[in-house]
Amino acid sequence: QGNVTLDAITTVLADNHSLTITAGTGNIVIDDAVGVNGTEIAALTIESAGDVLFSGATATIDVNALRIGNTTPIVADAEFDGVVNVDGLIDINTATLTVDAAVTTTAGSGGLLTVTNSGLAALNANVTSDGAMLFDGAGQITLGANLAVTGAAASATVNTSTVQLTGAR
Repeated sequence: QGNVTLDAITTVLADNHSLTITAGTGNIVIDDAVGVNGTEIAALTIESAGDVLFSGATATIDVNALRIGNTTPIVADAEFDGVVNVDGLIDINTATLTVDAAVTTTAGSGGLLTVTNSGLAALNANVTSDGAMLFDGAGQITLGANLAVTGAAASATVNTSTVQLTGAR
């Protein structure tokens, strides 16, 4: 199926609109902001794709729910170059994952963060969850930054992956 390239994705009313993208094995590139802090879109759901790239530092994400590989795992890589702020859950199901900018679920959201990776998950920037953080894939995790859980009942679990520490912290 075809490739999808998008620029800025905004809404005028916070938590009022959702966007679902299905690209089959095509690639998805988003090269500017998805939502804006204070007027977040309700949800961004990527059902399927070959690659998903939030390209460049301006490709920030401010949404209330983020689901990637929701129907079918991403065939190759999901990559985040811009800061990700989610007021609810993050659920990523992909072959490989590259995080090059901070990923955060915010206070009070009960933000569950789940990553299911069959290949390498390269966490090169801080990942913080207000709720539970679960890595339930079989792929390796390289940790070049910090993982943090902040909520009262928050926890971090790595089910079967090996974790390799990299970089200076």
